[in-house]
Amino acid sequence: LKNDIKYIPKDERPREKAIRLGVDKLSNLELLEIVIRNGNKEASVIDIAYDLLALFDGLNKCYEVSLNDLLNIKGISSISSSSDK
Repeated sequence: LKNDIKYIPKDERPREKAIRLGVDKLSNLELLEIVIRNGNKEASVIDIAYDLLALFDGLNKCYEVSLNDLLNIKGISSISSSSDK
C-alpha cells in the first residue's frame, strides 16, 4: 500500500505527533487516522481517512452520514459483536 503509515517517519505519525505536540496540532486527517487505527489489505488507514474526509466534506457533515454511506467506503466494515446476536 503506497499510503501506508509505516512509510511516515515514526515521530511524524499521528499518535506520536499527538503525544509530542498535542491533539490540537493534528489535522482532521491525522485525527481520523487515530480513530480508525488500522487499514486492511484493500486500503491503508490513510486512504480510509481521506475517503471519510471526502464523504464528510471535511468533518463538517460527519453527523449526517448514514451507516450505508460509511459501509460503501473501502476499508470500512460492519462489525457485530457476540452481544449483538
